[in-house]
Amino acid sequence: MIDKRFSQIYFWSIALAVILFFVIIFSLQVGAVAIPKSTIIKSVLKGLPFLYDDFVISDNWSQIIFDIRLPRVLAAGIVGAGLSIAGLTYQGVFRNNLADPYLLGIASGSALAVTIANFFLPLGSLFSFFWMQIFAFTGGLIIIGFVYIIGLDSHSRNFSKIILTGIAFSSLCTALTFFLLMLESEKGLSILSFLFGSFNLVEWRLLMVTGPIILSGIFFLNLFGHSLNILQIGLEESQTLGIHSKKMSTILILIASIITCSAVALAGIIGFVGLVIPHLCRLLFGNDYKKLLITSAFIGAIFLILIDDAVRTIIAPREIPIGAMTALIGSPLFVYFLVIKHRGYDL
Repeated sequence: MIDKRFSQIYFWSIALAVILFFVIIFSLQVGAVAIPKSTIIKSVLKGLPFLYDDFVISDNWSQIIFDIRLPRVLAAGIVGAGLSIAGLTYQGVFRNNLADPYLLGIASGSALAVTIANFFLPLGSLFSFFWMQIFAFTGGLIIIGFVYIIGLDSHSRNFSKIILTGIAFSSLCTALTFFLLMLESEKGLSILSFLFGSFNLVEWRLLMVTGPIILSGIFFLNLFGHSLNILQIGLEESQTLGIHSKKMSTILILIASIITCSAVALAGIIGFVGLVIPHLCRLLFGNDYKKLLITSAFIGAIFLILIDDAVRTIIAPREIPIGAMTALIGSPLFVYFLVIKHRGYDL
């Protein structure tokens, strides 16, 4: 007989997957140019092998759907899922529900790397969004490396030194980034979309680079639900239950950090997703990480896809920076979580 807890996980996974599918179909319709739902469905069916290949779809519709909107919608879903599960993992490892994916300075390191490349490297016209991805990912990894080298203390029973080191590097990188932006504001305009987050320039070749990394990280983190549950009793106490807590925590942090680096490289800095969605999932599903990991990924994907729909339609054909929109919606939600106590939920 299947355990009741696992049956609930399967149920919610399937339910959220169905909701995500319909959200994707809806998102392919909306934008500066509205596309009929029937055209979307025919296009999806036409893309399936051996099915409905006699449908006639105009080249314009097909290009908008498959070359512009689909990679953007998928990127929003993947980034939303990645940031949500990374934030949840940080909160579980550090046993601090205020932790988020940018706690260790990844976003600030990525922003500084992009700024330095834009100002000092002779890239010229080659400084495309593709190169911005490369420098953002590298900058985030470098900061994580420094944080671990300086902050990891084999004698400490917690990760407070790593957290403090990450905060210090984050502040340093942020200060250097704004200093460089102040030197020459015209060049700084070219990376503002990165600093505020955007899916506007996402295309298939970019998604194919970072998407598999984020999805692989999500898959591996879902294998550690039991370990995260045990880690909640403390590093030292979890040792008695057969968990090498320090080693396990390090692995989880590294996987979550790689996911975050990839997400930042793909879409820029998008705040509050990795902070608010884990709290929403705890409110809905409790504190079992086996259930929280998969549900936070699905809800994070749904949330960010819908937010991206809003930013590209509210003032179409212009767009609102998605980082600004997530902050606008995430801030009140987080304040709401701070003041409520529901089903025993508390920060």
